[in-house]
Amino acid sequence: MWETTNRQLIAQFDGPRLDNGLAASTAVLAFSPSSELVAAGFTKASSLVVWDLIANRPKWRLPERKVYAVLDCAFSPGGEQIATACPDGTVKLWSLKDKSEPEPISIGFQSGMQTCVAYSPDGKRLATSGDEDQPIKIWDTETRQEVARLKGEFDFFHKLAFLPDGDTLVAASQREVRIWRAANFSEIANARSGK
Repeated sequence: MWETTNRQLIAQFDGPRLDNGLAASTAVLAFSPSSELVAAGFTKASSLVVWDLIANRPKWRLPERKVYAVLDCAFSPGGEQIATACPDGTVKLWSLKDKSEPEPISIGFQSGMQTCVAYSPDGKRLATSGDEDQPIKIWDTETRQEVARLKGEFDFFHKLAFLPDGDTLVAASQREVRIWRAANFSEIANARSGK
């Protein structure tokens, strides 16, 4: 981690290592709403690590083999929970208060890999997306039930984000950006690269 004004390295965190001793590749980084924590998901080490940026040390670690790999992660707005998207088709919610053997809350199993997750600003909804043939799904985080499915011609979306209003969802792929608005999540915009 660097200080941007003077470009000095101010912190370095070591992630998990593979069986061959090499460092695992980081697939995704996510900051907590308070900016005091940063989570790193790893593709081949089956791990997720949350570092405390104030104390400069690991705060929470997902035990190995609890997930296949982590392709995306997101903190809940309150910072007490983190969601992971995995290539085995699972989306899981993890409580950061459980520091021993965390057990996740699963949000539906879907065929194909899950590539991205995003919380709504109030934390009541979670958007998920996977590989090419999967629709974007909106879940109620309390009941863990699917509440909406965004239909249409879908690409391989690699990023989801709710706008601060909580009613607008943006999805980005290599070729396009799509925008939906609640309550029925009708599509309101679609921009393609033309390639």
